[in-house]
Amino acid sequence: MELEKQLQASFPNLGDADKIRQLFLEDVTENRLGVSSYRLGEAIYFAYRYIVVGELNDTRRILGIAFQSLG
Repeated sequence: MELEKQLQASFPNLGDADKIRQLFLEDVTENRLGVSSYRLGEAIYFAYRYIVVGELNDTRRILGIAFQSLG
């Protein structure tokens, strides 16, 4: 994810964007933020892990109803 695009979408408080940029710039070599920051040209990119959790039982029931109605 490009840092500048994330900052534009996040609406940081006045002056905070520069502080955030500096944190990420330092993180490129230190990886203290744990988001694997890196530079590509002048832009700073980062990645963070996420997980989507859902309940499989409801999905099976919905799919079962769908298959029954098709049969």
